[in-house]
Amino acid sequence: MIEYNFKVLSKLLSSLSLLIKANVSIFDENGTSSDARNLNIFPFCMFIKDDVRKKCAISDKMAIEKITKQDEPFYYYCHFGLVEIILKFSVDAKSSFYILIGPFRDPKKYKENIEHIKEYCLLFKKNEKDLIKKYKAIPSFSINKYQSIIDMITIILNYAKTTKLIASKDNFLEKELDPYINKHLNESIRVENICKELFLSNKQLERVVKLYSGTTPKKYILKYKVDRAYNDIRYSENTLVEIAERYGFIDYNYFVRVFKKIKGVLPSDVRKEAKEDN
Repeated sequence: MIEYNFKVLSKLLSSLSLLIKANVSIFDENGTSSDARNLNIFPFCMFIKDDVRKKCAISDKMAIEKITKQDEPFYYYCHFGLVEIILKFSVDAKSSFYILIGPFRDPKKYKENIEHIKEYCLLFKKNEKDLIKKYKAIPSFSINKYQSIIDMITIILNYAKTTKLIASKDNFLEKELDPYINKHLNESIRVENICKELFLSNKQLERVVKLYSGTTPKKYILKYKVDRAYNDIRYSENTLVEIAERYGFIDYNYFVRVFKKIKGVLPSDVRKEAKEDN
């Protein structure tokens, strides 16, 4: 499952949308559009979707089905003859999502598209001059522009991945943060040291842990340690003080307070219950 900081990522993609003068849509690994979809700045597509929404959806679906089977981005013509660009971005070996960019008008298909617009307006009783005006406002397409857009969005997405704006939930917690905590279980873990190890700023770590666990890094670490300590209390012969020290709690009274707050019971009550069960 892919997780991302929608607010920041959306801002990045909105800036790109304004720069290239085209819409930017995000689809998850299942081909479902996310909340970041509606970054529309041109009215043409929104206008015709009122009448041909199913055809628009089919165009998107066919493009996504094709991109799932290949790694290279490509451009294609939608049902209305406009150019759209699609690319796949892999977060890890199992997780990918898709970016769809457009529309653009192909100057080579100008006459063909104008005829299409006339037919559409006649069929749905729309204002022909108004829609042609909207069509002409769509930015033109070229191979050079296509390659530049691919380069720009790849840079943005790689930046987002590096700074954990985009990440796989399992990949970060289970493969990055949890192993660090395991390595330093008997220490008083400092957030600053985690940041250095994982190449993140304090704010970045705070954001990504909050995003994936719903809590702060400090609380996540304490809960991780207390969960492990809970199992030791129930299933080991070590004293409660020894267990507290094993997980970096030099002050036993502090350990008891933290344990009680997280588990709702005292460590001594857990040990007593474990003995009674046996």
